Amino acid sequence: MTFSGDLSGISLPDVFQNLAGNRSTGTLHVKWDKGERYVRFAEGKIAGYAPGAGKELPLLDHAVERGHADDAAVQKAISGRRRRKRPARLLLDFKLCDRETLDTAFRELTAEGIYDLFTLSTAQFSFTAGDPPPDLFDLDLLAAEVRLEVGPHLLEGARRADEMQRIRTVVGSDQDLFVADAQAHKRAPDENTATVAAVLDGRTDVAGIARATQLSRFTVGAALLTLVQQGLARPATGEEIAALAEFALADNQREEAIRLLGQALVRMPRESLLRRRLAETLASAGRKREAAGELAMLAFQAAEEERFSDALSHYERAIDLDPADVLLHQRRCETLRRTGDKDALRKGLMQWAQRLESLGLADRACEVLGTHADGGPLRGDQMLLLRLAELEKANGNLPAAAARHLQIVDLFGAKDSRLEGKCLRAALQAMPDDQAIQRRLSDLESGRAARRSRRRRTLLLTSIAATVFGSLLFAGICELTTSWQLTRVLRERPADGCGNATLPALRTIAASHSFLPSGAMACAIADEESMRLLRLAADLRLQCRVDEAIATLDAALESLPEGARLRAEELKAQLLYEAPLFVALAKVEHSGSNDALACQLLERATGPEFVDFARDMLSRVHCDAARTHLLLALQNNADSRAAEAVVRAWLATKDPAVARLAERVLVSAVEKDANGVRDALEILLRQHHDHPEYRPIVDRALEITSSTTATPGR
Repeated sequence: MTFSGDLSGISLPDVFQNLAGNRSTGTLHVKWDKGERYVRFAEGKIAGYAPGAGKELPLLDHAVERGHADDAAVQKAISGRRRRKRPARLLLDFKLCDRETLDTAFRELTAEGIYDLFTLSTAQFSFTAGDPPPDLFDLDLLAAEVRLEVGPHLLEGARRADEMQRIRTVVGSDQDLFVADAQAHKRAPDENTATVAAVLDGRTDVAGIARATQLSRFTVGAALLTLVQQGLARPATGEEIAALAEFALADNQREEAIRLLGQALVRMPRESLLRRRLAETLASAGRKREAAGELAMLAFQAAEEERFSDALSHYERAIDLDPADVLLHQRRCETLRRTGDKDALRKGLMQWAQRLESLGLADRACEVLGTHADGGPLRGDQMLLLRLAELEKANGNLPAAAARHLQIVDLFGAKDSRLEGKCLRAALQAMPDDQAIQRRLSDLESGRAARRSRRRRTLLLTSIAATVFGSLLFAGICELTTSWQLTRVLRERPADGCGNATLPALRTIAASHSFLPSGAMACAIADEESMRLLRLAADLRLQCRVDEAIATLDAALESLPEGARLRAEELKAQLLYEAPLFVALAKVEHSGSNDALACQLLERATGPEFVDFARDMLSRVHCDAARTHLLLALQNNADSRAAEAVVRAWLATKDPAVARLAERVLVSAVEKDANGVRDALEILLRQHHDHPEYRPIVDRALEITSSTTATPGR
């Protein structure tokens, strides 16, 4: 009878009950992703257990842990045997236990294996009836005729499965270490727990506790769970384990220290000093490969933190301990590449390739050197290419070796004729029938190659000289032409007052010949001319020549830098909305108050945008009518900026009405900003104070500026 399935459809205890109920005889195979187990059934009873094909039952360890045999005697028997014996025969032959005790040990081993299987939740199983395959079960186990009832062991297995889930929250593996309270063994709730608490010293792991107490590991785990839950024990910290390791080293117990240092690193994996201590201890104990592995971990951590010098030091030490490990050479070269040290990287690659070649991995050595010679910081490196050519030849790849020698000739042959000849001869030796290589070598030895090289060099120098001369000649002609154009433009510049013709011409020369000195000069003159035109436009506005000012701004606008262009655009906009006022002002200047419409337009220009117009024109008009209407426009918007223009109009007028109006406007400005008005008028009043004609006006202006409460008129 054969049947199979997986635990998603039926539980393993149900499978055992089915086999027991049918009194089946055969072998049950249970397999999961991490292992497999075999269980022997005989007439419905459990008759044996095997960890897998070719695997041995841990009988000796079990016998020592359960106290069936003395540990020291077992170790002595193992070391003294000349030929391999089965564990059961070893125990019997050395009289370490009797047959009855051995049968008990087999029953216990079988039961423990069954209990472990009951903890599985995902696995596949298959049952095959009949005799088991040969060499699957221990012959001594079968001879012991183990017969375990299924029912009681199912109950115990179910209890253990539930308990094991709780145990695993505290005990992760058999290597875990625990520390007990000083009174834990006295306060323990039962005998097993007290026995376990008595041996908790922070350095004895779960397996060691089982040996010392002769209890099963399940019992030890349950006791540890109870002690931890009751606060009588706790897992040992990394620092405590490291301290115990130092004590073990002081007592020259290297193996114990190695075990403890490994456990401390499980808890503190980034502790570099601890790992270095472990590496040193492993090396002193002769375990060089393991020491090299720890040093490689230190180097990896240092490289992650960009401590490249420390990483390289660790890799060097690891390679000294385990020179056959090519992965160490690879990691070192990767770190050297990150440092940018080409010489050190070249040396490391050579050593890596040498190690690969010594291990019979010449193909891999060629691949490593080829990758770095064809790319990266050592691309085209002469030493790498030479070594690569040697490896290709030694590996029997003669075409590749010849290609590498020719690559060296192409890269470095022109500078070193001896190297060129050596590489060509090596390439010809690898490919003796290659006519192209034969010709190149013949040309080199006869001197034809050197003569061709000299001719090519002469031709190249001549071509360069001709090109330079032609370029200079062309540039000279262009410079002469451009200089003549620039001179003509500058000659006509004075006649072009608004720059309508001069500035575009300068811009054209600068754009077309920017690479010439005359082009650069034209660009500089254009910049200067555009700024001059901006200033000219402002002066033309003050002269009431609005149309000329706008034309000047249009000519200069494209050549101005960003800030000046913004000012020009603002000035142009101001001129456009001031243009009607300039027309009105001209009419008033010509006709006086007779042009009522023009007077009203000036008088009503009271907005803030017209303050600059009234202020700038007030000191430049010549008739009192214009002064009157400009003062009326300023009356409500007068401030410190208009104060000087108001006083100048006051000084210039002979009309008492205009003088009183100017006085009122000045008072209005003082009321808004007395300090600003005082500062604006200080120099003007000082200049006119000593003039007898102006002294009354100056005194009155000083009186107004000194008090904001002054009233107009006397």
